[in-house]
Amino acid sequence: MINEIRRRAEFLAGAPLVVVQHLSQRIQDGIRDAGTALHRERRNARFIGEMTVRAVRQSRSVGASIAPAVAVVEPLGSATAVSQAEHDHLGVAELIAAIPEMSAGERTVLLAAERAGRNRTRIITLLEQLGA
Repeated sequence: MINEIRRRAEFLAGAPLVVVQHLSQRIQDGIRDAGTALHRERRNARFIGEMTVRAVRQSRSVGASIAPAVAVVEPLGSATAVSQAEHDHLGVAELIAAIPEMSAGERTVLLAAERAGRNRTRIITLLEQLGA
């Protein structure tokens, strides 16, 4: 009976020790996971910043500004032309909206540029349908 009491006493004394050890391990795991998440968020923010800087530098090196691209996104007038530099910055939806307003010559130039550059199927198909 004394051995049984001793075993139970050791169990009761050891249980808090096990809990403390597990708690300590959980805290260390949480710190490691938080550090990993912080590292990932910093890396993503750095990547986005670098991509933004590259895009601005590229637009400046081509000689285009952001303003012409924004002007094309707005409702187009009848004589709006989209130059090669402006067309590179536009998405598919903006180009599809601009193509009907272009002259046949502008469409031909855009078709050649699209085939040589980004080669977007939807734009090429629309230009071919309109007879560029």
